[in-house]
Amino acid sequence: MGYLYHITTEALWEEALNTGTYRNPAQAQEGFLHLSTRAQLAASLEMHFAAHTDVVILRLVERQLGQWLKWEPVPGRPEPMPHLYHLLNLEWVDDVELLSRQPDGNWDWEDFMW
Repeated sequence: MGYLYHITTEALWEEALNTGTYRNPAQAQEGFLHLSTRAQLAASLEMHFAAHTDVVILRLVERQLGQWLKWEPVPGRPEPMPHLYHLLNLEWVDDVELLSRQPDGNWDWEDFMW
């Protein structure tokens, strides 16, 4: 089974759980939700969440995203990135994990949900 990942904040994910709707300000501005493959996830974290000490990572089953998933080139990235052109249906979220930085500043991948 193929997975894609979306990185978000605890506050945005908590709001989604409370309201039943995930709303990301970047998606409202750009028209799509940024996703990453397993291979792209670490670079996406450093590019977009370098100042964060904790993030929430949503695991999505790629085949459930259907026609709303587009693979597009992104400047500065060697391979196309997955973008979701639809509001995230919470039922598409297969797993959720809090990822934290270790004291040395590196992300703690040891028990990650891959």
